[in-house]
Amino acid sequence: MRDRHPIPCSGVFVVALASLSLVMGSWRAPEVRAQGCSPAASTCPAAPINIGLREAAFFGMGIGALMILDEIVWEAVSDVRGSDGTIALEPFRALGNGAAFALVSGGTLLAGWATGDEALTRTGERLVATLALAAGVVNVTKFIVGRSRPSDGEGALSFHPGTPGSSFYSGHTTMAFAMATALSDEIDHTAATVVLYSAATLAGYSRMHDNQHWFSDVVVGAVMGVVSAKFVYGQWTIFGLRAPSFLASPTGASMAYRLTF
Repeated sequence: MRDRHPIPCSGVFVVALASLSLVMGSWRAPEVRAQGCSPAASTCPAAPINIGLREAAFFGMGIGALMILDEIVWEAVSDVRGSDGTIALEPFRALGNGAAFALVSGGTLLAGWATGDEALTRTGERLVATLALAAGVVNVTKFIVGRSRPSDGEGALSFHPGTPGSSFYSGHTTMAFAMATALSDEIDHTAATVVLYSAATLAGYSRMHDNQHWFSDVVVGAVMGVVSAKFVYGQWTIFGLRAPSFLASPTGASMAYRLTF
């Protein structure tokens, strides 16, 4: 039998993903005044960071590199499956459940409407928008890519395009990191940020531990969850597309987009 060290491997993954998410989550727009803002304005917003073709290309290459490691990481995680905290991971599995995010975001929005608190209502709108965007993109991607799950036994590079609910990328991880990023921005406190991203990381690890996702599925899910929230909160733009503006009320909601080049 080979001498392996599975628990350190799991620990390295958790620390690495948590560190990556914390860096991304704290990556805010530089102190550059938005175009058209008066130099005399004291509350002029910072210009958002734009995710363009260069960033997308690097991201695509990174996905390819991670996929090469998928079966190696899967083997290491398999060694400890059922022996390194299955029960301890149970609370974190729920964090990636879309119902949990829907409860938090919908509850916040309803509370804002019921109390007439505009700030709370705005927070609820942003959380709902983040949930809708993250869930929509991940489900479309799953259908298009159609990647086999580890539990299918077909290997990390088996794809069946047009298959709903496939492995790439992890929806649970996406939801967990989208919620962590959105709540972190709302609370705006270092301790809360560390707790939220750590919990989201464990939610992502649980998907690998449960043999539902490959390593790259989880990492991409984490990145896309952060991107979804940063986009909705107006801190990042994607190919010049700015965040949606929700104009919500108890009787309905509308969405407006602004595209800049």
